[in-house]
Amino acid sequence: MFSATKNLMIRIGTRSSDLALFQANHLKDLLRKLCGVESTLVHISTQGDLDSISEFRELEGQGFFTKAIEDKLLSGEIDIAVHSMKDLPVKQPKGLCIGAVFSRADQRDVLLIRKDSADTEERLWLKVGAKVGTSSERRRAQIKALAPESEILPIRGNVPTRLRKLRDGEYDAILLAGAGLTRLGLDLSEFATQILPVSRVVPAPAQGILAAEAREDDERSLAMLAKIDDPEVRKLAKVERSMLAYFGGGCQLPLGANATYRENQIELRAFFAFEAGEGQIPVSATSLGSDPEIVAKEAVVLLHSGKVKALSANKPLLGKTVVVTGDEPADDSVRREIESLGAKVLFVRTLDFEALPNGPGLDALRSSDCSPEVFVFTSKRGVRSFEELFPAPKFREIPVASVGGSTSEACRSAGFKVVLEGDDGAERLIEELSSKLDPGANVFWIGAEESANSDLASIQNADVTRVAVYRSFPAEIDLAIIADASNADAVVATSPKSFDALASRVEIRKDALLVAIGSTTEKHLRSIEAERVIKLPFADIRLVPGVLI
Repeated sequence: MFSATKNLMIRIGTRSSDLALFQANHLKDLLRKLCGVESTLVHISTQGDLDSISEFRELEGQGFFTKAIEDKLLSGEIDIAVHSMKDLPVKQPKGLCIGAVFSRADQRDVLLIRKDSADTEERLWLKVGAKVGTSSERRRAQIKALAPESEILPIRGNVPTRLRKLRDGEYDAILLAGAGLTRLGLDLSEFATQILPVSRVVPAPAQGILAAEAREDDERSLAMLAKIDDPEVRKLAKVERSMLAYFGGGCQLPLGANATYRENQIELRAFFAFEAGEGQIPVSATSLGSDPEIVAKEAVVLLHSGKVKALSANKPLLGKTVVVTGDEPADDSVRREIESLGAKVLFVRTLDFEALPNGPGLDALRSSDCSPEVFVFTSKRGVRSFEELFPAPKFREIPVASVGGSTSEACRSAGFKVVLEGDDGAERLIEELSSKLDPGANVFWIGAEESANSDLASIQNADVTRVAVYRSFPAEIDLAIIADASNADAVVATSPKSFDALASRVEIRKDALLVAIGSTTEKHLRSIEAERVIKLPFADIRLVPGVLI
């Protein structure tokens, strides 16, 4: 119990819809039961409430149902905000954090059909040409794939309003979240009901989950919310919301993600509708594993691969040439996928490397009183060079932070335990390290003599030692390859230096598409004012075929 705060009234910010109030009252009951505190509800109107006519895709930005509440939280007018987690953008405002993830209800979508419009002989019981109401791009894409003859129409309003519109005949059917219907306890007997299994219609990321936000510096509220937080639900939400982050959007994306536990592992079902000309390519995928981030990444890779397979018959890159730079041949599966689209693939080895047995910082690492607390690896080449210099298992117990997915894989193969990973660059890694390290922590930053990730030296609270274990230099390039590469329609740049080494020998076309592996490479390409630059969702070359289309 929180005896010191027993008599303090907690202010919970919430929308005013029936469902939002149910959720807020549920949190209110939990605070009373688990923390011994009383709370009051503060009703707040959001952009999504004030504009009940426009489709979600027409509204600006993200957080249609959350931003106004978060603004009140930041200003101190409320102490805790409660949300349907599926409405929360993945990037939170500075100063706020999710204090509790809790109470997951039925994740499935429910199709409600007017009984006089239901046809049990048709798929989903939707008669040919049925008018189906939903403002979700995800639901729109999946229902259209399952029942292509249906007419998908936008619908807005809270649950009772949507039910009234269905009852009045404006629609033959509507789609709603099962969690909301369960929580409201509505009588739906007048409608034909189809509960859509996750295997057929994948729910929105974090659908059915509640989240409570607080200010990062509000220790009182965070201590209370810690009592409510469900770690197992939080872990599943992390997997699903990672998908949102990788596709760079909010709740209006045509994205489905649903994670469940299966024999001590996480199984993730995912769906995405890729744009293709005037239509869409709906793709589903399933990944399985124990690490939330890896499970989510594998699902993204599989979705992109599904997109490639769907388009390969049409050969959309026929006659095109794609150059891949780097220090070793591109993954064979990546090359085959690009070639399946009709393109010619050229791998250009632009850099050579050598280990530095006496590089800067190595003496400190070899010192008898060396006590590193964290290693930071900036590239897989750095990991391999470190293995050459320290082949014995010494240091393998040191926790590792890594920049990029391929670096993490190399670390794990070398026997290191990766505790933090910067998906596509150093920025996120620096931020997380700065928040987690104790003052004066000994951090050894291991990479190239000329590493581009110099920002790592700005890790706060840490004593950073830079260790150079290798150096790179331009490789010789075959003259025949130079001639072909100069006509390339796309260039995949695996690092700033590998791109510069190519550009110094090859006159790259002005209109060539430049694909950046990682945010550091993207920044470099934009700094030279390249006309067409695209960055992968995260630094994994397996995603390249999917973004070339």
